[in-house]
Amino acid sequence: MSNIDEQVKILSDQLNLTPDQQSKVKNILVDQHQQAMNLVQDSSMPREQKMDKIHSLRETTIGKVRQLLNAEQKPKFDQMVSQQNERLRQRQEGAPSSSTPPSGNPPSSTMPGNNPPSGTSPSTTPPGSTAPPSPVKPPQ
Repeated sequence: MSNIDEQVKILSDQLNLTPDQQSKVKNILVDQHQQAMNLVQDSSMPREQKMDKIHSLRETTIGKVRQLLNAEQKPKFDQMVSQQNERLRQRQEGAPSSSTPPSGNPPSSTMPGNNPPSGTSPSTTPPGSTAPPSPVKPPQ
């Protein structure tokens, strides 16, 4: 199973996504992953600029996924994203993060926008590619 498929499954399990939502989320994550990989492979762009664009891509992906959700799913999704952002912030500050996520919450690598592209370090890559598990993790 691909990282994106795993991310869709986790989101589906956590948010009780409909089959239509699952399909649309997967398409969003596949698109995000492809865009992130294109950025990573662009040797003409400075690393900092790549990270800014990947961060923006992650935020766009989160917004697209959120638009697909119903009123009951949105608060749960927002909480998942908030927890992921906190884990990313802690990693960037060098704080130790628990290897065991709080009960009922998937690890950050399964959150939207969390599939690091090949050739990038986990601490500086964005989520998505929602993520997915090849969304990328942008710096916060």
